[in-house]
Amino acid sequence: MTSARSTCGLFFGLVGWASLVGGCAARSSSIEPASPTNAHGLPDKAPKTVQAETPRPRAEGSSGAAAQGRDEPAATGPTHLIYYHFSPDKPLYYVIENDFVDHGGVPGFLSYTTIVNDRRTIIQTVEPPINAKKPTARSDSVRLLWVCDRYEVTEKGMNDTVSFDSLRDLYPRATLRALGAVPGSKVFFDFDPHTGEAADLRIQPGKRHGPVTRKKLSSTAKRCEITQDNMVTLLDDLGSLFIPHSAKAVGETWTRRREERGRSYGGATRNYRFTLKDVREEAGRKIATIEVQGDVQLPTNQEPAATQAVTQSKPKTKTAQGAQRTPAKPRRQFKIDKALCTGSIEFDLTHRRLARLTLRRAVDLSAKMESKDNRQMSIETGSYHSLRVEVSEVPPPKPMIVGGPKPPPEEPEETPRQAARPPDRAGSSNAGARPRRRSGATSQRAENPARSGRRLPPAQAHRHPPAILSRERAPREQVLPPRPTSQPTSQPAETPP
Repeated sequence: MTSARSTCGLFFGLVGWASLVGGCAARSSSIEPASPTNAHGLPDKAPKTVQAETPRPRAEGSSGAAAQGRDEPAATGPTHLIYYHFSPDKPLYYVIENDFVDHGGVPGFLSYTTIVNDRRTIIQTVEPPINAKKPTARSDSVRLLWVCDRYEVTEKGMNDTVSFDSLRDLYPRATLRALGAVPGSKVFFDFDPHTGEAADLRIQPGKRHGPVTRKKLSSTAKRCEITQDNMVTLLDDLGSLFIPHSAKAVGETWTRRREERGRSYGGATRNYRFTLKDVREEAGRKIATIEVQGDVQLPTNQEPAATQAVTQSKPKTKTAQGAQRTPAKPRRQFKIDKALCTGSIEFDLTHRRLARLTLRRAVDLSAKMESKDNRQMSIETGSYHSLRVEVSEVPPPKPMIVGGPKPPPEEPEETPRQAARPPDRAGSSNAGARPRRRSGATSQRAENPARSGRRLPPAQAHRHPPAILSRERAPREQVLPPRPTSQPTSQPAETPP
């Protein structure tokens, strides 16, 4: 009996021990391990490890790097450095064409349009510096020489069309006579190949032919002259306007700003934006294509230069209360009706020179004005300019001219009008007017110096006898009797004794 009880107790003890061991194992698998403790028995604060998130696709409109304030790269790929390089052994030939159009007026009353097209062939060579010992602003600046080999111009105005070709015509007509100094002209200047800036211009005009004329160039044709302002503007378009300051990749853009002058509206600001579109292979050369876009902005307080001079010269007037005030200024607030600024530039990256360039710029403006009878009117003005340049190492072909250049047909000069004689006080233009003394050899022969009291030299004393002062000493004139009617005319009349 005792042995049976001991056996049952041992059996229940084994079952309890097995259940206790299984419950502890299950509890240990469900409970996380305790954090390690430090030397003081406190749990150690270790950072939790976070797993990296799987990248998720993002929509195009979601906020990206631009929303977080970071600039995304505009383009990726190889970069290209655009700058010039000139060889002193090979001359370059530039063919430069300009189209100038100026128009304006008052709609319904008066309008004008002047069109001038010119084309010039330039031979560019590298010249030694003027002072080789004196260092220049930049060590790699070069001294260039431009010689105008041929010049063609055509002007179409209100009346007729006038043209000039330096190969066919000996000299231009009177309205374009000042442009006769363009062919054969020379321009020396220092050019920076990396920035495209030109400095120290020295101009030698060509030799003019033909008689002197009083006619002057129109305001549109003056933009074709070889002057400092016109040459600085042209060289800026061929260099510093589009050359970037650093290397650019395909797709990158850069900007420029230029100020333009205007007589009627005071001037404007033109903003240019250049984009490197692509780089391609052409005839074994690398050609970079640059796209040009831009806009025009007028100043907020616009006022013509002529109006400013008149306004500043006017004195201040006093009102009835005694306060000083300035007279009203006749300002004209112009607005832009149409603006154009486009173009394309092709640059040779292999030979480091310009290949082709095309720029088209235009602006049309209008302003409201009031006539003398308080009628609302509108005044319009605008200009257009197209520039085309092509550069090559081969001179352009010339036509064969038989007999050489010939002088143009001369038009008659306009005689200046004589000023009208002012009327007298009585109101009549001829009443009381003294007879005008005739001048010339005829009046000198008719005048008797003896009556004027002048002394004559001995050689001329016999020509002018002294004046007769008394009537008694004067010889009497013989008076012939009238011829009778019955006497024939062939017989002599009877002479009294």
